[in-house]
Amino acid sequence: MSRPPFSLRLDAVRLRRLDQAAEREGIRPSEFVRRALDERIERVLGEPSALDYLGDYVGAVPGAIAEILDGRVPPKDDFTAALLDDYMRQLAGRRKREWRLLDAAHKADALAAARSPGPTPPDPRTDDTGSKPNTSE
Repeated sequence: MSRPPFSLRLDAVRLRRLDQAAEREGIRPSEFVRRALDERIERVLGEPSALDYLGDYVGAVPGAIAEILDGRVPPKDDFTAALLDDYMRQLAGRRKREWRLLDAAHKADALAAARSPGPTPPDPRTDDTGSKPNTSE
């Protein structure tokens, strides 16, 4: 089921500037708006993942199921291995170009670091400076 058309209200100044910018780019105003929207979405959400593009197909290929994404079952084909690699990249919080430069050991380290809870802040009630503890509480 497709969504209904999206309407957008623009004041006269924005409409005029939109027309000017689209004309300068040599495209229709609607295409200019689509491109601007895509750029803004990518800036906010980041690059689309392989799972975003191929989400409808996950599970359609034998073996491409949740167990693979959980790491319990190794991928059986290149397609599933690519999906898994991109999923791991997202979990590690890395960009695609940066992830491609890492070898398997460094990818595992990045993933482990992303999954670790991080350092625990020191307890303010403990005093490790050698002075007497504050007992006035």
